[in-house]
Amino acid sequence: MNKESNNAVLELNNFLSQNNKKVNDWLDSKTLETTPVYSSVDIRNAGFKIAPVDTNLFPSGFNNLGVDSIGLAIQYFNVFFKKHFPEVKRLAVVVEAFTRNANYLDHLKVLLKILNNTGLEIKFVSLHGESSDYAKDMGVEIFQAKRSGRTLTVSKNWIPELVLLNNDLTEEVPNELMDLTIPVLPDIKYGWHSRKKSCHYYEYNELVKQFCQEFSIDPWIISTYFTQCENVSFKMKEGLECIAHNVDKLVVKIQQKYNEYHIKEEPVVFIKANNGTFGRGIISVRNGEEILNINKKLRNSLDVIKGSVTNSQVVIQESISTIEMIENYHAENIIYMVDRKAVGKFARYNIHKGVSHNLNSRGMFFAPSSMAMMPSEVFTSTLATIAVAYENIEYTHE
Repeated sequence: MNKESNNAVLELNNFLSQNNKKVNDWLDSKTLETTPVYSSVDIRNAGFKIAPVDTNLFPSGFNNLGVDSIGLAIQYFNVFFKKHFPEVKRLAVVVEAFTRNANYLDHLKVLLKILNNTGLEIKFVSLHGESSDYAKDMGVEIFQAKRSGRTLTVSKNWIPELVLLNNDLTEEVPNELMDLTIPVLPDIKYGWHSRKKSCHYYEYNELVKQFCQEFSIDPWIISTYFTQCENVSFKMKEGLECIAHNVDKLVVKIQQKYNEYHIKEEPVVFIKANNGTFGRGIISVRNGEEILNINKKLRNSLDVIKGSVTNSQVVIQESISTIEMIENYHAENIIYMVDRKAVGKFARYNIHKGVSHNLNSRGMFFAPSSMAMMPSEVFTSTLATIAVAYENIEYTHE
C-alpha cells in the first residue's frame, strides 16, 4: 500500500476485487467445519486501515437488515441446514432473557421469519420461563424448555433435534444444555463464560499474517495491536499498573505505524473486558496515567459486566478511528454473516461519542445501510468468522 496516502482501504478494495478468486480460494482453504453458522462483526474503517473490533456469535440485530439481506440470510441458512443437518426437522432457538426489550423482540421476529423459510419447525425457547405478556403482545411466543434425560422437551412433548443459541451464556452454561445428545450451535464453550476476546484477536491476527505474507500486504492495515492483563479488580484498584504499563507500550507501537504512514492522529486504545459484550466494561484512553488516575465512578462501571459478572481480565486494544458518518454522527458498520458468508450490513452511530470512542454505549442508534458492502468489509468479517474456529478455549464443567 502507498505509505504517502491515507487511502489504504480504497487500495485494498481494488486489490480484493481484482484478485477475488485467489482471495476466496485462500479463505476456503482456511475454513474449518466448526466455523460458526452465524455471527456479526463490528468493523472500523479509518480510511488508512480497516479491521474488525468485535465478533459476536449470538447476533441480535437481524431486524436492522434490509429486505435483500434477509433474502440472502434465508438462502444461506437453507444451504447450511441441508448440508450439515439434512434429517433435522425441529429446531429450538435458545433466546436471551430480554423479554421486555422491544428491539430484541423485533430481532426475534425477523429471525423467526428467516428460519421458518428453511422448512424447519422452529420454536423460541427460554431456560428461565415462558413468554412475558409483553413479548406475546409483540408477537413473539417463547416456550419454556426443560431437560429430559440428555435432551430438551418443550411444550406438549415437542422435542427438538437441534439447538441454536441466541443467548451468549455470559454467566455460565445452564444445566439444561450440558452434555446433550442433540447438537448445539455454536458449541456451548463459545459462550462468554469461557470465550476470551484475546484468543479471538490472536487467531484473527495469525490468519492475517498468513494472508498478508502470501499477498504482500502490511498486516497492520487489516488488524489491530492488542495485549492483555489478568487478575484485575477495578473495585480494589488491583492490576491497574499492568494496564497502565501496557497502554503506554501499545501507544508507542501504534505511534510508530502512524509515523510510517504519515498519520497525524493521536493514538488511542480501548480497555475492554476480555469476555462479555453489549459494550459493557469498555473505555478509551490515550496514556497509562489516565488509568492510574481513574475515578471511582468509572472504576465501578468497569468492575461488572452483563449478568453481574466481575470483570477480572481486560484486553488493551488499538482503537481505530472512523470515517463513517450517519448525518453528523460518527458511525461504524456491522456485517452480518450466515454460514461464513456476508449477507448485509447496517450502521451503528452514537450522538454522544467521538471519532475514536466506543459507539456501542449510551446514545447509540442503528440505521439501515444504503451502501453495498465494500470488498474489505466482506473480507475482514469473513476472516474474523473463520478465526473463531481456531480459538483455543479452556472450558471445563463439573
